[in-house]
Amino acid sequence: MSESDKDDQSTDNKTVMIDRVRLTHSEAAGLEDALAVVMDMQRECLEAMTYIEGRSRALADILRKLREGPNAYDPDRAAGNRITIPRRL
Repeated sequence: MSESDKDDQSTDNKTVMIDRVRLTHSEAAGLEDALAVVMDMQRECLEAMTYIEGRSRALADILRKLREGPNAYDPDRAAGNRITIPRRL
C-alpha cells in the first residue's frame, strides 16, 4: 500500500477540517433568513395543528352522536366553535 493510499484511508475516518471558519456577511444574512423562514413554518404548522385538533374533536362528537341511533343527532345542533387562524400571507 502506497503512502498516498494510507493518507486517503486515514482521512476517510477523520473529520475533514474546513479552511475558512468565518462566514461572510452575505452567508450570515442568508442563514439568518433561512432560520427565520423555518421558524415561521414551525409556527404556522403549530397553528394549523391546533385548528385540526379542534375540528377533529367536533367531528368525533358528531360521529359519536350519530352512532347512538338513527334519531340521536339533533339537526339544529351547531357544528361547534371554529378556531380561526389569521393568515399573514
